[in-house]
Amino acid sequence: WGGAVFNQRLVEAWHAFRQQATAGDPPWLVARWHRGEAAVQAAHAQVLAGQADPREGFMLSAWAEAVQAR
Repeated sequence: WGGAVFNQRLVEAWHAFRQQATAGDPPWLVARWHRGEAAVQAAHAQVLAGQADPREGFMLSAWAEAVQAR
């Protein structure tokens, strides 16, 4: 295939998965952002304590604000 075709297929598969995962009522996966050191630590503590909702996908960032790609 080559890299370009692989990337195209990967993106198509990701979009199909994302649509399926978030389309239900309620969706079976919800992404939740946790930004900043304290928020990341709190999310980690939730998981370790068994208190995290398995339907929530934790998106963790040590930066307190969103970082844009260059």
